[in-house]
Amino acid sequence: MPWFFLVGFMGAGKTTLGSNVAERLALPFYDLDERIELDAGLGVREIFDAQGEKDFRHRETNVLRKIVAAEPPGVIATGGGTFTLEENRTIMSEAGVSVWLDVPIDTIVTRVASMDVAERPLWRSEAEVRALAERRKKDYRLANHHLELGTDSTDDGTVRLYELLAPYRSD
Repeated sequence: MPWFFLVGFMGAGKTTLGSNVAERLALPFYDLDERIELDAGLGVREIFDAQGEKDFRHRETNVLRKIVAAEPPGVIATGGGTFTLEENRTIMSEAGVSVWLDVPIDTIVTRVASMDVAERPLWRSEAEVRALAERRKKDYRLANHHLELGTDSTDDGTVRLYELLAPYRSD
């Protein structure tokens, strides 16, 4: 049974769709940012503020490695920057299947603007976020699958992701 790694930019729906699809596949669901927070005893924003992005990325890789080594295979919602590091892409490719949840940047901006942006350490300005999303596309394109979600509803996105992943499930 392979692991399923959901990658993509902040606000792409990795946690929401991942949780929904894991339930449908009867698999465990893991939110990488949540696990980093548990491991560190600090919030993502606090880690960024106190120790910087480099330390956060180091923690992220360690927690990803721990989950894959110690937990039963399931669906992992990664952070927006997780897949930009080659070491993380290697861990994921050796353990399972990665899916880029590709959502138009205008949709991302709308979604994240309606959230608590204080929880998004890399959200500085809309222009910077757009530039960051564009830079990360070269890495996201390396995922095993590319799922364009456009303006899909959560239910439609869940169905499409489930249909993509279900054939990999072996019991």
